[in-house]
Amino acid sequence: LETSRATMAAVNAIQTQVSTLAGSWSVRNLTSAGTVLSQLNLNKDGTVKIDGKLVQITGTTYIQDGVIASGKIASLDAGKITSGIISAARIGAEAITADKLKVDQAFFTKFMATDAYLKQLFAKSAFITQVQSVTLSANKISGGILSAIN
Repeated sequence: LETSRATMAAVNAIQTQVSTLAGSWSVRNLTSAGTVLSQLNLNKDGTVKIDGKLVQITGTTYIQDGVIASGKIASLDAGKITSGIISAARIGAEAITADKLKVDQAFFTKFMATDAYLKQLFAKSAFITQVQSVTLSANKISGGILSAIN
């Protein structure tokens, strides 16, 4: 039983290795087999390597000219986002302000516009206070009064 415990302790043992070379310094946590569990390297070229299963940074963190190629952030509070493309299944906003908005297909619950140029419009129902039309084509026109100017 004692031999079994000693073997188990040797397998789980972690050793810390500190190395100092000309212009560099490193700390490593190793398994008994020499596998690196975590490490911190300060290199003479000015780079720093932090390597581990989980890196926890507490407090306020500032990353100057930071680049994060991809990430998973549960929630983001940003006053301003500068981006070339935003890809999302849904965007919830009180207002989207843009000089140009390109939409291939859109469904609106409420839509208000001061001026709109529509190449083609399909509507189930429309209430229009005034219509100016160059050409009017209809199967049925019903109303109270129809008058012509010319």
